Amino acid sequence: MRGGRILWGQIAVVFTIVVVTTWTATQWTAWRLGFQAQLGNPWFELAGWPIYYPPALIWWWYAFDAYAPTVFVEGDIIRNMHKALKADGMERDPMTFQPHDAAPEAPIVGRVVDKYLTDEMGENLTMVVDGIDGRTHHVPGIDPARVEDMPNARLEIVADAGHFLPEDAPEFLAELIVKFTTPSQGA
Repeated sequence: MRGGRILWGQIAVVFTIVVVTTWTATQWTAWRLGFQAQLGNPWFELAGWPIYYPPALIWWWYAFDAYAPTVFVEGDIIRNMHKALKADGMERDPMTFQPHDAAPEAPIVGRVVDKYLTDEMGENLTMVVDGIDGRTHHVPGIDPARVEDMPNARLEIVADAGHFLPEDAPEFLAELIVKFTTPSQGA
């Protein structure tokens, strides 16, 4: 294959996404673990914050998972959410990420940016939703059969709108929400 046929730009973009998402999860995990000395020496400090190598998360996960398993699960969730948003060309502060342990009590209104099987048997689905509340929701434990049977679910295309509907088309969005949450008269 000639060098001109290699898509260096796409390779660089994918590599950048992997590094940024892993680094974000690493820094968040270090923060959640209180930047303990057991994490090792940081790579460098920036404005008084220790900055660790991007793959340090993997080493920590192996060494400390038995002591703080939920921290590493949440770190992986943040990496997945960040990766899903980045693939759609969106960038969000990880502090706006809202991981849920199970299906939330209140409905989440937003756009599904990623969905994947949570386990190898294909019995549970996890969805990443870009909510209109400005948060990105990670909702695990959804029965894949129920996704097709969700009542009142439909796709709405909003012309001339970007990724943030409350600013791009507030009236149309309000109308959609009212229509979605109002019980149908014939049922």
